[in-house]
Amino acid sequence: MEQGRQPAAARSRKVVLRAYIDRAPREDDMELVDGGDVALRVPEGAGPAVLVKNLYLSCDPYMRGRMRDFHGSYIPPFKPGSAIEGFGLCRVVDSTHPGFSAGDIVSGMTGWEDYSLITKPEHIGSLGKQQGMAMEVVQNVTVKTAWFTGTTNGLRIKTWGGPKRGVVRDVTFMDATMAGVENPIIIDQNYCPNDAGCPSSRSSSIKITDVSRSSPCSGISLQDVALTYRNRVAKSYCRNVQGTQLGLVLPQGCL
Repeated sequence: MEQGRQPAAARSRKVVLRAYIDRAPREDDMELVDGGDVALRVPEGAGPAVLVKNLYLSCDPYMRGRMRDFHGSYIPPFKPGSAIEGFGLCRVVDSTHPGFSAGDIVSGMTGWEDYSLITKPEHIGSLGKQQGMAMEVVQNVTVKTAWFTGTTNGLRIKTWGGPKRGVVRDVTFMDATMAGVENPIIIDQNYCPNDAGCPSSRSSSIKITDVSRSSPCSGISLQDVALTYRNRVAKSYCRNVQGTQLGLVLPQGCL
């Protein structure tokens, strides 16, 4: 940066907790406030840190406990007047950590605000590097308490065929409820929508856990799955995959 030139800045908003509560939360327990201007660079002296633009934020049941003035839990309460914390999907704006670059999409604990400075980047996971990177990575992803109604697809991991190298690992789907979903759970390494513009090699080079073109998809686990489809018999289908089943699995799994 040129000497004397200030870094670019943006206005930031944040959702704060007004005060601790001892009842069920209400909308007016929180307030959207002006967070002021935020320099779009990691501050000097911050050490390995990441500045992110928050894209999506999760609202989870456990957060109710953090709205109480109780310090005996595994996680501390929110601080009134400060941005509420929760799981989010973010884009990296600036980074002084070697594992992250501007433009990366990441997930992890962040603030209910437009921009957050994450001083412990080891608590976030990458959801894919910028286009053009030699290796793209999606990792440490948990999708929970999800509802799907009348959709073609439900929980899904898909990779594009071709030589692009990458890894998908440590992905967990849990507590999902589906109604009228044609394909509830899909892992597809030959994704090509409408069979248009597909790469010449339809075999993906993306690894899902220990997957490659020369070894099967492994480390896949199904536990306590109960799926039916209207008045039709639900079916499961597997190819080039190894895994385990635990508890009740309907329809009968193919692992």
